Amino acid sequence: MGKAVGTKRVSVSGRTYDIPVDKDGYVPETALLNRFNNVYAGVEPRRKKRNLFKDYNDHANVVLPSKVTPEQAAAWWDRPAKYDISGIDTPGDIKVRNGVKFRGLDVEADKMSQLIDQTNSHDERKKIAASGAVYTARPLKSGVAGEHYPGTNEINLDRKVGMDHKTAAHETTHMMRHIDDSRKTAVTKSNPQVNVEESCTVAEEMARSREPDQNCGYYEHVPVFDKKTKRWRNPTYSEMVEMAREDYSIMTYGTNRPLKEKDAIRSVEDNWSKTNISRLRYRSNGEMAIKSITRQDKSYEKAAEETLKRARGEGHRPKSRSSSDIPKTPTGKGTKQATLFSLTRSNKKKSSSKRTFKSLVSKTRRIGSKK
Repeated sequence: MGKAVGTKRVSVSGRTYDIPVDKDGYVPETALLNRFNNVYAGVEPRRKKRNLFKDYNDHANVVLPSKVTPEQAAAWWDRPAKYDISGIDTPGDIKVRNGVKFRGLDVEADKMSQLIDQTNSHDERKKIAASGAVYTARPLKSGVAGEHYPGTNEINLDRKVGMDHKTAAHETTHMMRHIDDSRKTAVTKSNPQVNVEESCTVAEEMARSREPDQNCGYYEHVPVFDKKTKRWRNPTYSEMVEMAREDYSIMTYGTNRPLKEKDAIRSVEDNWSKTNISRLRYRSNGEMAIKSITRQDKSYEKAAEETLKRARGEGHRPKSRSSSDIPKTPTGKGTKQATLFSLTRSNKKKSSSKRTFKSLVSKTRRIGSKK
């Protein structure tokens, strides 16, 4: 379905609407999506707005195809919570783009496919496809931008705030750490210690990104050493931004250019222990990730000591390396990426109570999200 070229007036339940139509007389997918995303449109009596998350999860008896005329869509347009349109407020059919599976509208499948290519190589995309992973564009709970279910290899992106390459890169990195057998080290493969898993995932996301994720919510959980009180404390917002900038430079070998495949993975092995995010305290009873990793791999004990010294101002900050220091691999070239949205990521892993399976789920959150 194409772009809207006009509108057609329809009446339903005593109300009149001018519904957009394309040149073939169908309602464009974007028009259907915009109607669904407008929480104040088609609100039931005595309600102020619709709950998109609830609407998506509560399946109606009547499900319309995504290719509909204004007359066919009229009842749904009037009361979206009473009816469903495939791919809008239900998952819809699987759509395949270059081997990878997607759920949502065609325009959303195309967008998610592009996001994968922006931070992953051709070979990595093949691994994603071979794993049977399914990416779904859908409404998530308030404040959540993305989530990964390793038990079923599903990635959900919030269609309002999660359809950007940062969120896609973060959740895809979680998945690759889980399914990629070529990852052998404690910092590059899925880690049972939550603070280590999230810390290393943020680091790899940084390595693959075009810009530092300055609003990354995990930095809220990275303590800074207060020289006056001689104690660790929570960071200020400006300190969070500065830590993210430092880490981006470290993870890209000082070039501020994105890496892919082996280069990105190698950067985690080489540089994670030098980053601020390695001090992440998240669901770990106050233990920093860099300390947690030493219980799994004793070789990190010296790195942990040096990292904490630097954070206390007792050591030297890691120097930025030149582009000649980047490991030479066939897939190490950077690529242009989409404009970033400002997101906060406070990923949580918990058992899913909304599904028929039990698994851990990482959730990507926005700034100011409810915990």
